[in-house]
Amino acid sequence: MNYERLRLFNNEILSCPFVQRDQPPCRRVEGFSPVINELWPTQKYLIISSDPSRDTDKSKDPLVAHSNFERRFLALLFTNSDEINICRSLRNNYSSLKKIFLTYFYWAHFCKCFSNGNPNSYCAERYLQEEIELFQPQLIIAIGGKAADFLLGPGRLIEKVNKIWQYQQDIPVICTLHPSQNWNRQKREDYFFYETWKLIRQEAKLDLEDELKTKKILEEIERGITT
Repeated sequence: MNYERLRLFNNEILSCPFVQRDQPPCRRVEGFSPVINELWPTQKYLIISSDPSRDTDKSKDPLVAHSNFERRFLALLFTNSDEINICRSLRNNYSSLKKIFLTYFYWAHFCKCFSNGNPNSYCAERYLQEEIELFQPQLIIAIGGKAADFLLGPGRLIEKVNKIWQYQQDIPVICTLHPSQNWNRQKREDYFFYETWKLIRQEAKLDLEDELKTKKILEEIERGITT
C-alpha cells in the first residue's frame, strides 16, 4: 500500500467539487457528502460496496457499534453466519473483532456518497480505479453487482459469486451478494451466499497472532450462545 499517497487522495475525495452541486453527475442524494473509512497502513484486503448507507454516511464509519448491519457483517466474516443469536453474542466482543477487521480490511465504495443504492459509474471512474492502484490489495471483496461489474465487466452477479477471479491479471477478486437481510435473504441459497463468505474467510488470511485472538473470541461467542 502507498499509504501516504492514498491518505492524500482520500482528502481529495472528501473535497470533491460536486458535493455542493444540486445535480451532481454521480447521483448523490442531496445533503450527503463523501464517506472515507478508516485507513490503516497494515490493511491489505479491499472491500468495495455500491455506496455508503444512509446511516453510515452520517457516522463516517462502516463499523459502528450498535449498528445491526455492521454487527452482522463481522459475524459473517468471522463466523460465516449472521443468525440473530450469533449477532447478539458478538456484542460483547465487538470492539475486539472490529480492531482485527480494521487491521486487515479497508472499505471503499463504488460511489463515495449515499446514492440510495443506485449510483452510476461516474465516481468509480473518477476515484475508485486510482484507489485500487494506491491500495495495492492482496484480495478484493466485491459486494453486489455494481462493484462486480466495475471490476470484471458487465454480467449477472449470480454467475460471478463463490469463485476467485482476477482483476487486471494479478489481483484476486471474490464477488458476493450484498449481506442485507431486508431485501435479498430469499436469494441467498441461489447465490451460494454462505459458501462465498466461507471462501472469503479462507482467502483473507490473518497473521498467526490475530488468528489465535480470533479463535479465542469465537470460542467466547460460542459459549455465549450455548449458555
